[in-house]
Amino acid sequence: MQKKSINLLQKRGAPPTFWERLYDWMTNTCRVIIIVVEVLVLGAFGWRFWLDRRLNDLKDDIELKGDVLKSLSDDEAEIRLIQTKISTYKEIINISSNLTPILKEVNDYIPTDTEDLAVSISNTRDGKIFSISGEIEREKIDVLENQLKDSETFSDVTLTEIEKRQARGDKYTFTLSARIIFNQPRTIQGTDEGTESETGGAF
Repeated sequence: MQKKSINLLQKRGAPPTFWERLYDWMTNTCRVIIIVVEVLVLGAFGWRFWLDRRLNDLKDDIELKGDVLKSLSDDEAEIRLIQTKISTYKEIINISSNLTPILKEVNDYIPTDTEDLAVSISNTRDGKIFSISGEIEREKIDVLENQLKDSETFSDVTLTEIEKRQARGDKYTFTLSARIIFNQPRTIQGTDEGTESETGGAF
C-alpha cells in the first residue's frame, strides 16, 4: 500500500520584482494618496470659490455704502449751511436787538442841520467799536463828543480825526470812535439844542 504525505509548509516562490511592488503600491497606497489629494484640491477650489463670492459681496456692499455716504454728504453740506444761516440769523437778531437802542441814542445826540454823517460798528478784540464820521461845525463836534462821553453806553470816546475844510467855511471833517458797553442801563440824553430823533439824514 502506497503511503500518502501532507506538506504543511508553504512553497516559497521567487521574490516580487520592482514592477510588481510598484504595481502593488500604486493600486493600494498611491490610490489612497490620490483620493486624499483630490479631496484637498476640491476643498481648496470650494474655499476659493466661497472666498471670491464673499469678496465680491463685500465689494458690492462697500460700493453701495459709498454711494449712500456720498448722497448723505450732499445732505450734510446742506444741513451745515442751514445751521450756519440759522446761527447767523440768531446772531443778527441778538445784535440788532442790542444795537437798536444804541443807534437811537446816537441819533438823538447828533445835532440838527447835519448831512452825510456815516455810522459804523466793527468787532475788535476789545469789543464792538462804534464810529461816526462826517463834516459839521466844530461846535457840533464838541457837543457830540461830550454827549458820548457822558453816556453810560460808551467808553473810550476818542476824536481820532479832525480836519478843517477851507472851501467849506467853518466846517470840519471828523471821525469819532467809542467802545460800546452792553448790559448797562442807558440814559438817553438830548442835545442842548433840543433835537428830536429825526436828525436830518443822520443815518
